[in-house]
Amino acid sequence: RGETDPSNSTQRYSQQSGLGLAEASRAFPTNAAISGLRWRVQATDESRVPLVINGWPTQTAGGGFEVNVEYELTQGWSLRDVSITIPVPGDQPAELRASAGSATYSRRDGALQWLIPLVDDDNGNATVEFVSAGASSEAAFFPIQVTFGSANTFCKLDVPTVVSSEDAEVQMPFSKSAGLTVESYSVE
Repeated sequence: RGETDPSNSTQRYSQQSGLGLAEASRAFPTNAAISGLRWRVQATDESRVPLVINGWPTQTAGGGFEVNVEYELTQGWSLRDVSITIPVPGDQPAELRASAGSATYSRRDGALQWLIPLVDDDNGNATVEFVSAGASSEAAFFPIQVTFGSANTFCKLDVPTVVSSEDAEVQMPFSKSAGLTVESYSVE
């Protein structure tokens, strides 16, 4: 779903797929970044998610848990600053191993944070494994929280030109950037 800045003309956006100020006498700020259009995707369908996360806590004979958390990249994505946060009750987990990036335990947060600077086709699958003695059930390791960013986007929007509000024949200089950030992604 696309949302325009409140100062934009909703009529122009809906009828011409164009962005322009509602009050033509006003001007867009110059030499300042503005967010003219935001696009939000809300999905529970895993096929739409760039990074699929699976958590596998298995109870051991001694009452603890061996935990394996895996990510799998959806084809065509490149993600940066991936952070996967796993609740870990009790003491610091033992036998901590991450096949990509780094994993650290925060006693204060009661969580393990797995950081991967870049997830792309070269490391599209990876796992973090650990042993925890402080959990009473599998549910203690959920929800897993995930954040990341990407230069890729779900919809391929483009801004080919910017024209003057006074004369639509006059093209104006501009720059553009697009990206994806995660507002909320949890694995229950």
